[in-house]
Amino acid sequence: VPAEFLERYNARGASRAGLTAEAIEGLIAERNAARKARDFARADAIRKDLEARGVLIKDGPQGTTWQYQ
Repeated sequence: VPAEFLERYNARGASRAGLTAEAIEGLIAERNAARKARDFARADAIRKDLEARGVLIKDGPQGTTWQYQ
């Protein structure tokens, strides 16, 4: 099943990035809260930190998703 494969792939990538999937989700929630509070500097810093660790985040109509690069 494609969704299960993607979840396993992201979990392996997250562990290589030194983060658990739960930690990535927590950082994304923190970033979303910063964006809502219009603290764009903090939101950008979180995005850049995740990208530096190889985690790509995508904002879309259904919310924010992530995948390991």
